[in-house]
Amino acid sequence: LVAQRLSALAKAKKTTPTKLAAQALNEFTSSHDARRAIRAHRSGASLADLGWIDGYEGQSVDDILAFADSEDPYQTLACLEDAIKEHRRKSPGTTGVENIIMAVMALLREVNNGGFDQFFRNSSKRWAFFVKDALIHIGRKDAAKIAGRAVRALGVPDSAVALAPGLGESFDILDQKMRTPSAMRDEIFQECDVAFCNLPKLPASLLAYSREHPGGILRR
Repeated sequence: LVAQRLSALAKAKKTTPTKLAAQALNEFTSSHDARRAIRAHRSGASLADLGWIDGYEGQSVDDILAFADSEDPYQTLACLEDAIKEHRRKSPGTTGVENIIMAVMALLREVNNGGFDQFFRNSSKRWAFFVKDALIHIGRKDAAKIAGRAVRALGVPDSAVALAPGLGESFDILDQKMRTPSAMRDEIFQECDVAFCNLPKLPASLLAYSREHPGGILRR
């Protein structure tokens, strides 16, 4: 019965049963449950030989990006983000590419956990007036449009947005806007949350951008 279904599905998708079977096995062995079971069996030993990265442990950018084809995009980016933060502690300052990676990662993390409201309240707000441009840089105008709408819902004057560097400043006007109750703002945020979370493959877009610009990461 499984073979019959596989054959029927292959015809429907205009591919071969072998390719479908390989895809299914890859998805099964790449699942979080599989990863957790293997990690438990190995008692915390490295999973690098299986194409999984265990976090930042001083690897080079090239070493981290070498996992791009076998690891979940978000996991690879999280390791890359940790590398950027560690490098920044040792060598103050960041490059434009690093800022784009950190801004989009902050947006992904906060919006997926608590929405745009959380993004504009937590330390991630340092990227509030930069993240739209960051999304455009990685080729995701769809995401940039959503982020731009959320920023406009704040009601911050364009003149203030233009003056704000968006890279770690304390934005008093942003904090003030978020402290002021607004049913309209909250409604727009909720609509933006849904639209953003339905976007396909945003981490993959950011990872592709990172792979195209490795010279802008940890090169100071």
